[in-house]
Order: sequence, then C-alpha cells, then structure tokens
Amino acid sequence: MKNNILFFLLCSFSFFTVHSQIKYEAGYIIDNTGDRTEVLILNKDWRDNPSEINYKKGESGEVLTVGVEEVKEFGIGNSSRYKSFLVSIDQSKDQTNALGTSAEPDFLKKRVFLKQLLAGKAALYSYREGVLTRFFYATDEQNPEALVFKRYKKDNRIAENNSFRQQLYTNLNCRSLSADAFRKIDYSEDDLVEFFADYNSCENSDFNIIEDETPGGKFNFYLKGGMLFSSIAVERGLEAKDADFSFDPGFVLGVEAEYVMPFNRNKWSLLLESTYQSHAKEGQLVNNTNFEFNDAYLTLDMTFISVAGGVRHYLFLNESSKFFLNAGVAFDFPLNTELSLDRGEKYQMKAELDDFTTQAYFLGGVGFNYANRFSAEVRYYTSKKTTGERTVPDNYMLQWDAGITSFAVILAYRFL
Repeated sequence: MKNNILFFLLCSFSFFTVHSQIKYEAGYIIDNTGDRTEVLILNKDWRDNPSEINYKKGESGEVLTVGVEEVKEFGIGNSSRYKSFLVSIDQSKDQTNALGTSAEPDFLKKRVFLKQLLAGKAALYSYREGVLTRFFYATDEQNPEALVFKRYKKDNRIAENNSFRQQLYTNLNCRSLSADAFRKIDYSEDDLVEFFADYNSCENSDFNIIEDETPGGKFNFYLKGGMLFSSIAVERGLEAKDADFSFDPGFVLGVEAEYVMPFNRNKWSLLLESTYQSHAKEGQLVNNTNFEFNDAYLTLDMTFISVAGGVRHYLFLNESSKFFLNAGVAFDFPLNTELSLDRGEKYQMKAELDDFTTQAYFLGGVGFNYANRFSAEVRYYTSKKTTGERTVPDNYMLQWDAGITSFAVILAYRFL
C-alpha cells in the first residue's frame, strides 16, 4: 500500500505540473533601440527581480526569451514595470548573525532589472534577491543611484548607516518638507513611496505609484473530515513482535488555518492544522517466528491530536478550479491509547499498556479546490513511530516499538 500511494502522489505531481495553466498577460517590451512592442508576457508575479522574461507576440505565437541585456523596459498591464540599468548594488549581508564591522556598503556593479515603484520627476525603484532588498532613486530620467542603508556591528552593538536620509535631504529637499520628516523615514517600501509621492507633489510634478494587482496575503479557515487507512509494523512487543497488519478504517476531524502569501500570483501558502485521528484493531495474532504463542489476541485502540505545519502550492486550471500539493511535518499528542495483549493459555495475565510517546513524521498530499470553498485531498503520512514500556514484576516487561503508516481521503469546507 505504501509504495502504491507514493507512486500515485508522484504521478499526480507530474501530471498537475504539466497540465496546470500557464498565464500570459498583455504587456509590452521596449528594446535597446527604443522600439516598443505589444506582447503577451508570462506573469510570474516575481518575488525576486527577474533576469529574463518569456513572451509571445500572440496567443498561438512562439515563446521567446529575452534577458536584461536585450530589453530596456517591460511592463504588464498597469501594475508591473521593470527597467534595465547598470547600477551599483550593495551586497552586504543583513542577517544579524552575518553582519560585518564596516559601515561602508559593499558595492557590486551589474546590469539588472529594477522594479519601478513610483514614476515622476523623482522616481523610486527596488531590487530584491533572496534576503537582499535595495532601493534606488533617479531624477529627470537619470541613471538610478542606490539609496544607502546598512546594518553593521560596532562595539558589540548593531549600528546603522542611514546615509539614504542625507541623500534625500541633499538631493530631494523641497521647501515644504521639514528636516524632521527626513529623520523619520525608514528604509522600507511604504515609507519611501510616501516620501517620493510627497516630494513630487511639492514640486507640482505628476507622478504615478505603480502598484501590484496581486492581492495582499489573506487567511482561509477550513473544517476538515475524512477517512483514515492505516497499517502498523511492530518491531518489539512480546508476542506481537514482527506483526504487520492493517487497522480498521478510522477517521480524521479537524480545522486548518491557511495563509496565502502575497507573491507569485498567490500560488504559495503556509498551513497550520489540528486534527483528531483514530486507529483501532483487535484480532488473533499469527506469529510465524514463535508458534508457541499463535493464540495471542491483540486489542489496540489509539487516538491522537495531530498538529501539522507545512506549505501548499496551487496549480491553477481556471478562475474557479485549481489543484494543490501539500507537504509538511506533524506532531502527535496521544489522548486515549490502550493496548491489550492476551498472551494465550501459557500466561494467565494480559499485557497492557496505556502510555505511548510518538515522534514527528512527514506528510504529503495532492488535492483539488473548487471555487475557493470546497476541496478534496488524498494524503500520505510517513511512518509514525510509537513507543511505550510497562513492567509487571514476576510477570512481564512489555517494550513496545512500532511504526504506523497511513493515508487519508479528506474533504474540506472553507467557512471563513
């Protein structure tokens, strides 16, 4: 069963990846000679600034690829605009544990696509690559200049080089803007866009804030329920040692909180889920390694609260339908867990255990969502290790060590 489920998930991933919708949107490119061409651009809603783009000249046209050296500017609708510039980018690390001791930026000159945030007499741009985010400004269509901000270590403290404030005060100082206004500017997109809008207004210059059409992050909350199909492989457990059998079908009930992240066309989300799960089995054991105890009888009843965290990736088919892939890690908290092992005629006392511990395990699933309201998922859980121990003097010492592998069919309804 385990191999069949894994094979199904891998095949589903391949199929959905190939058949998911790739969306080209109306846009334009301007080449290095200044010629503008209306095209269809593959909109990836880039989190990091792209180094190349894919476009077509028509719905059935050939897919072409151009890079930062070949294109002067490109845009998609009214919400996305990138321009190619040769600029100096500060490569300094900003993670607290990787800060250097120099206050000076570590500039590297290279040609990149800068994302235009505001167009006007004074224009604002941004560049993002991994954890690195830098802002640039330009006046009167000049080549953009880096706004300098750097965190560094000084005397076992974290200090800041806020030269960007002096740059703005020196070069973009409109008489209606106070010195205090410059001191309050943070090195953030919101603060800088607000400042550049104020400056252009002060100069009576037309300006345009270029805003992404992708909606911001949002939360979804789901009620979930389904059937759970599990098997157990016992490594240690008296007469149950080496037993391998399936549980009776159980059930899953729970809730899920999903945060859809505000980039890459809302294709990625973070998940937090809490579910109630049950496993039960009773029956005669057949132990081929110990014929003396073939009449042993096992009763096993396990219920858990499972808390899982993970990620989800959506593959859109159309406006109302989408497939999704899940991956995550889960932790179980035992509720009522009871094991009873009737050891047969040789022993008169049952071996019993009601205290188990579990280890973290992984999950993966593939599903379908309709109208952002209803969803169905097939999910696979890797082996969940359960252990326990109980000693009854002069009778038995039960050391339990087993792995539970499961798959589930889960239905969900978004209620909020």
